[in-house]
Amino acid sequence: MRDSEIELWVINEIRLVTASRLKELCVFSVNGVVNLKGTVKSCADKLAAHEAAARAKGVVGVVNQLNLRRRNLAGRRARLKRLVITNPATLHFPDHRAANSSQLPN
Repeated sequence: MRDSEIELWVINEIRLVTASRLKELCVFSVNGVVNLKGTVKSCADKLAAHEAAARAKGVVGVVNQLNLRRRNLAGRRARLKRLVITNPATLHFPDHRAANSSQLPN
């Protein structure tokens, strides 16, 4: 079986399993060893792609080089800041410096 045919089998198998969720995926084969490159949203997607590639016809081995997409932490922080409610009330603590030594317990 040619490598181009193996690549097509792998792509079809991954599409069946992941319902075409994976958009940034590159598949190439050399002598039946399939390399997966690209970016996925979750560990579950990464594992599903790996297992689907291993099941495909003609695959001898799988090299999984898929990366997890980093979350946008800056946007998340901005949303959290909007949710934080500031309280303008001030807290008053007793002033311990005003107490003289006669009021302190022995």
